Amino acid sequence: MARTKKEKEVTAPVFQNVAVFKEDVGMLRKMAASEQRSMARQLTVIIREADTARSELAKQAELT
Repeated sequence: MARTKKEKEVTAPVFQNVAVFKEDVGMLRKMAASEQRSMARQLTVIIREADTARSELAKQAELT
């Protein structure tokens, strides 16, 4: 059964282009390859891990 246009829109990932310094592209590529991820997915993982760490530090600061 063929998918409708609306179904394709719901399942398709949404990407946003970002600029990365040329010096950092090589590091990102190596990190992504070592984790068997795309560079886009690796960047997402890095951002989410950093955000989680930042949130945890903020919570600890509130408790003290």
